[in-house]
Amino acid sequence: MALYTHRLTGARDVVLGLTVSGRVAPATRTTPGMLANSVPVRLTIRPDMPLRELLAQVDTKMREAVEHQRYRAEDLHRDLGLSRGPGVAYSPMVNLIGFDYDISFAGRPCTAHNLSFPLGADLMIMVWDRRDGSGPHMRLHAAPGLYDDSGLVDCRRRLLHLLEHMTDLDPDLPVGLLDFLPADERRSLLARGDASAAGAPAVPLATLFEQQVRRTPEADAVVTAELTLSYRELNARANRLAHALTARGIGPEHLVALVLPRSAELTVALLGVLKAGAAYLPVDPEYPAERREYMLADACPALVVDGPRQVTELAEDFPDTDPGITVDPRHPAYVIYTSGSTGRPKGVVVTHTGIASLVQCKARLMRVTPTAECSSSARPASTPPSRSCARPCRTGPRWCRLP
Repeated sequence: MALYTHRLTGARDVVLGLTVSGRVAPATRTTPGMLANSVPVRLTIRPDMPLRELLAQVDTKMREAVEHQRYRAEDLHRDLGLSRGPGVAYSPMVNLIGFDYDISFAGRPCTAHNLSFPLGADLMIMVWDRRDGSGPHMRLHAAPGLYDDSGLVDCRRRLLHLLEHMTDLDPDLPVGLLDFLPADERRSLLARGDASAAGAPAVPLATLFEQQVRRTPEADAVVTAELTLSYRELNARANRLAHALTARGIGPEHLVALVLPRSAELTVALLGVLKAGAAYLPVDPEYPAERREYMLADACPALVVDGPRQVTELAEDFPDTDPGITVDPRHPAYVIYTSGSTGRPKGVVVTHTGIASLVQCKARLMRVTPTAECSSSARPASTPPSRSCARPCRTGPRWCRLP
């Protein structure tokens, strides 16, 4: 299950729950009552880790966890300051049921039935063997608010597919070679993520915007509390900035950091960067100084634009014509940093084609038309501005920046 979680999420630090009997002394093994408990098992998994090494680690970590089986889960939650509830501390939960089902009363055999199991995690995997020749059985229980019937069926199918592949894998080969997706699901996901299949144009975002400018030059493009810019005016301002950037030698494969609040200047800046062929890095000016400094040092941008006034000053005395920079749609459009909740923030590169495919999908699902208004209220570096900017670029509605 730890390997399944790793392959599904990419997480390398995986914490599972393990159900234990809680009976460590001879007296407790013969005393009726509910003493069962759950303990966390923490594993480190890398794609290049041999299966043999992972199995040895599981054996070691399970032995260590069992030594603490009298440490009640409710006490662990209290000591960690966590609220009780499925999946709070560790999930999924694995329950290996080793009961002896050969039960008799005064020589008379009986048939045992597992009627119900308490839900101790958002996902529980129970495995038991009745030792009657029918082989091991597996049952999945999940929180109804997190899994519907089809989701649980998909989870079971992937897990069984992974187990089947594990039995055929040489234990000295890396676990990254294991495939947990059934062939039909893989084909479906690949088809869904194909921009050409979705009808998204394989052109840069700046080109999409310029096409929209030619269609509706006088339509409102950006509306804020301070001003309203038509598509023609927004295009002219972005062009001047693009020319200023190219004059500095900034173009394709370069990165420009935009330390700007949500504003019309941010819209002008990101379009100007894209028109120059470069990619932009949104940096929220309200981030803690340490995070801003880390992002800028890690990304090494060619230029840092750190205020709305600088956007205007950089573009002064440059022409407002389209720069005509040729950009490969596979080139980076922007870099967005993760939250860093599992370690240091990491930069993720997004291409122009990826944005076009996303916008095509969103425009269809939300039925965006040229008379619609798209509002923007997210922080500049939490949701990439180009996601909301691209909708007007593609479909022509007004883009309203909320305070």
